[in-house]
Amino acid sequence: MKMEFITSPEQIRRRALDSIGGHAPGLSEDMHTAMRLHAKRWKSIYVPGVLLVGLVPSTLSAFYKQQIKWSRGCFELLFEAYPKLIGKFTIRQKLHYLFSPLYYLFGVVNMIDIFVPIISLISTKVPWLTDVQSFALYYVPLLVIGIIIRLFAQRWVAVPQERGIHIAGGLLRLGTWWIYVVGFVYSIFRVKVPYIPTPKEGEVKNEWEISLVNAATLLISLGALIFGLLQDLNPYSTLMAGFAFTNSVLLFGVVLMGQQKWYLSIERQWNALGKNFLISPLKKIRIDWTNLVYRSVQNTGIVMGIIAFCLLVSFIFIKEKNVKRLEELKVVDNNRGNGDFLLGIYHNNGNISKNLAELKTLSKFSKLNFNLLTIRIL
Repeated sequence: MKMEFITSPEQIRRRALDSIGGHAPGLSEDMHTAMRLHAKRWKSIYVPGVLLVGLVPSTLSAFYKQQIKWSRGCFELLFEAYPKLIGKFTIRQKLHYLFSPLYYLFGVVNMIDIFVPIISLISTKVPWLTDVQSFALYYVPLLVIGIIIRLFAQRWVAVPQERGIHIAGGLLRLGTWWIYVVGFVYSIFRVKVPYIPTPKEGEVKNEWEISLVNAATLLISLGALIFGLLQDLNPYSTLMAGFAFTNSVLLFGVVLMGQQKWYLSIERQWNALGKNFLISPLKKIRIDWTNLVYRSVQNTGIVMGIIAFCLLVSFIFIKEKNVKRLEELKVVDNNRGNGDFLLGIYHNNGNISKNLAELKTLSKFSKLNFNLLTIRIL
């Protein structure tokens, strides 16, 4: 049997389809059908290539309707169909159908990313005590690995002229966080969502109403940023303010993309500027270098990913080793508010010279300057 799934279009043997009673119902009917076929031990083949192209929603409201339908449908399969069919799947199929719907948990994850800095700045509490350098050393390798995987996979799922970072697509997904959260909540409480085909044509217009959630979140982030820095200016609140500012910039881009008339007008002006005789050569150089980067990643992506992963593991190992060496040191964060910030350490060993040596080691490793050293004198 040959069965090729490319979003909704598929090729399935009639005998296979009849064995499961026809196409399965639901908001994610193609995935549900595949699950039933695999449960019946039919084999499938994935063709890693672009065999056809499809239409996408033409408006933001149509895109949101499509995404809430897909998120609600996939979570429904995870909560209801998957437990019934899991015993009939192979190990790879069990993992596939377990993790595929979890993509839509991006909404919950992104909600946490947005509101943790807001809550931290308003309450003047920090969710973790770490310096910017340590955070960057953990985060940057993971970010690089994610980008490498994305670019490397495009050799199979995108034609050459469509390959890239896709910043606009990333912003669009970011702006859909609350839609995915609604789909998740609807799945938990079994709220019905009607099956409506996604409209592929529509009037180009500015959609302010459907952008209100992201616009309100943008204003709340900016308000929390200003309030938090005025209440208590310290390295940790500055880090949270940096996250809030980054979220605000991204949400501004999301809200702007929802106003299609404005967005398309700006895009036309940008494209016209690119035809300027001074700008055009620079644009060509950028395109050439971008294509070189894409080809390099697609040819050596696995090696680059392994190197980034090894760097991340090495940093974690080195840090844990240093932490164990200094495990007797207790860090005390005395945050007095109103901009006053003192950082000290306490050690129960009265050996001053040893304490000073360990203090220098910890200060160098953590990139923190300690104001107080407290010891117990016997």
